[in-house]
Amino acid sequence: MNGEKFLGSTLPAHIPRGATLGIGISLQNTGNTTWTPEGGYELSVLDDPCSVLGGANRIAMQAGTVAAPWTQTQFLAYIQASDVVESCTVRLQLVEDVGGAFGTAFEINTNIVELRNSAGDWEVYQ
Repeated sequence: MNGEKFLGSTLPAHIPRGATLGIGISLQNTGNTTWTPEGGYELSVLDDPCSVLGGANRIAMQAGTVAAPWTQTQFLAYIQASDVVESCTVRLQLVEDVGGAFGTAFEINTNIVELRNSAGDWEVYQ
């Protein structure tokens, strides 16, 4: 039986427009199956209205990754912020090639903001 729990992501709350950065999305395997890239375990991109994932519809597990039951794993992705100041919510869900989607869909959020140059504006990025 497959099961998962979303633990969090390294996606910052604010990203300067036009920026590119790598992020991690952490999940815990709460089922009794082992996840591997060869087993077809991936994150499915259900909704990405800001296209911060560049139109990708899946985020693959890294080669060599093994997530045994009750362990944590991290999916890695690159984010490309648009040139438009906006709020972005990406919806994701784990999938297995054979069994399809499982677990609860979850969201990661960010705001694309104007690049600030003044140290007085640092709180925008905190």
